[in-house]
Amino acid sequence: DRATTTVAPQALFFMNSALVMGSTEHLATTLLARIDLDDAGRLRLLYQTLYARLPTVQETERAGGAIAEFEQQQHEREPDASKRRRQAWAWWCHVLVAANEFVYVR
Repeated sequence: DRATTTVAPQALFFMNSALVMGSTEHLATTLLARIDLDDAGRLRLLYQTLYARLPTVQETERAGGAIAEFEQQQHEREPDASKRRRQAWAWWCHVLVAANEFVYVR
């Protein structure tokens, strides 16, 4: 049985944990290695993996925009486009893992 609320240490764990960061980086690397999928397909696989459901159209659009914006913002810090792409996807994976939908079983 799980509680229905999040306390600060739980939220901080998902935001700052080396375990979570490493896991989301691995997940992003795995998604990007799927050359048989486009970004929409990767997002579908990501949501199925983490949330056991497909993303809505709005979630797909929001995720695509957020990932692209993150990549663009990192342009000056990271000149390597493939590294920026992996960082952006790892960041989005981290966002989804830190969300309440991932933390709580329905």
